[in-house]
Amino acid sequence: AANRRFLEGQTDYNRIWHQDQDPSLGAVADSARVWADKVMTLLEDLSKDGLLAVLDIHNNSGRNPCYGCVAQMRPADLRLARLFANHAVYLPHPSSTFGVAASRWAPAVTLEAGQSGCTDGLARLRTLLRDLLGNKGETLLEKELDTAPADLRVYRSSCSFGVQPDWHLDTVDLDTLLKSRPQADRVLWLRDDIEELNFVTLTEPTIIGRCSHTYLEDLIISDEAGSRLKDPGIWTCRSLGSRELLGPSEHACPWDVSVLRSGHLVLGQGATPCMLTTSAAAIKSDCIGYVMQHIVDDRDVAP
Repeated sequence: AANRRFLEGQTDYNRIWHQDQDPSLGAVADSARVWADKVMTLLEDLSKDGLLAVLDIHNNSGRNPCYGCVAQMRPADLRLARLFANHAVYLPHPSSTFGVAASRWAPAVTLEAGQSGCTDGLARLRTLLRDLLGNKGETLLEKELDTAPADLRVYRSSCSFGVQPDWHLDTVDLDTLLKSRPQADRVLWLRDDIEELNFVTLTEPTIIGRCSHTYLEDLIISDEAGSRLKDPGIWTCRSLGSRELLGPSEHACPWDVSVLRSGHLVLGQGATPCMLTTSAAAIKSDCIGYVMQHIVDDRDVAP
């Protein structure tokens, strides 16, 4: 009802599924760990009798198309994701999420079904569950088992980005971002239409926010495994027009997310953002969003 993954003071139950947890998440409550161990033991036992699939059903805090997340690039996992949507994200990290942990025992997919009450997500879920629970469930997954579905577009996260939780967040239109900036310290303005960029491959560098001052240490950019990048770089802006934002090619930013000296937060050309949100609660507990790259072939998923 609160449209949040967990409330303040509660355990994040999507980060309890492996002993090697992210230290930044803090200690997991003993009761949650005991419960997680019991579920993993159950899945292991069921796998011995031929566990068909594991589904983890989620809502999003921001507006995203429906998509699936897989922890392994096995054909059965990808086919399971395609039964739900034509977009999928390869997310082998963090190991403490349920989808990653469950993939050890069976084809597994996390189903991102849109915001709470999303009719498209509910319809897709009903269809998928009806098909899997019916007598054609195994046939659906075993069809052309040695190949992934050709019409599934798969992405891999290149980084996530956010700010320290003590920052104040607000939304403004793009014109305001171009012409002015917050005056108070530790304030970030985000574009009010930022969520419309989710799963859109950007054809040019794109402004998504602006901060009061460029505190490089407060911009948190983490790689796929969750390790924070030490030097995301600050770049000089030659023009505030979006098409010439970074100036000549020698000013191109090395990361998919950059902060300009003007305080603008910019996503790079060719990047595909997902899970962008304007929810302050979601940003402070997780991040502003992720940036993905399209997986072309198996070389893109090499360790």
